[in-house]
Amino acid sequence: MSDFAVAAEEGSSLFSLRPAQLDDLPGIRVVSDDARMPAIESVAHCLVAVNDDDEAVGFIRLKLLPDPLDPALTVPYVYPVAVHSTWQGLGVGTALVKAAAQRYGQLRLVACSRSQGFYEQLGMARAPWESIAPEIAGDCTWCPDAAHCTPQPYWSDGENIG
Repeated sequence: MSDFAVAAEEGSSLFSLRPAQLDDLPGIRVVSDDARMPAIESVAHCLVAVNDDDEAVGFIRLKLLPDPLDPALTVPYVYPVAVHSTWQGLGVGTALVKAAAQRYGQLRLVACSRSQGFYEQLGMARAPWESIAPEIAGDCTWCPDAAHCTPQPYWSDGENIG
């Protein structure tokens, strides 16, 4: 059971958001494969966007880690957010990030070059690499796209997500 409390997305009848369940993992894997991302193995801290047939069309998972700037604090990292290509441009990713920001307040992440505009449109700010947990930043060293993706850290206090 996830700790996301989700309000219905105003005006959206194409999809709905809900906490991910174990039986969502096959659909989440389809979304991950479509986005060329590794599959996730757990639905902890995961929210799923589903269509009218209750099939996953996108998801966001948060990883809670110590803040490298203040290890006494825990920071939620978007790890990852993905939307199936046939559902992109319909507000699914925006709704997922907004719901995560509403739940956790602040968010941090590392975005590849093709998604940086998305996060900037949401109001997230570029962040220094020192603000990113080594476990998250380290993914860029083994990522097959790292050479041409130009990864960039982002953060938000949750209030500027829009």
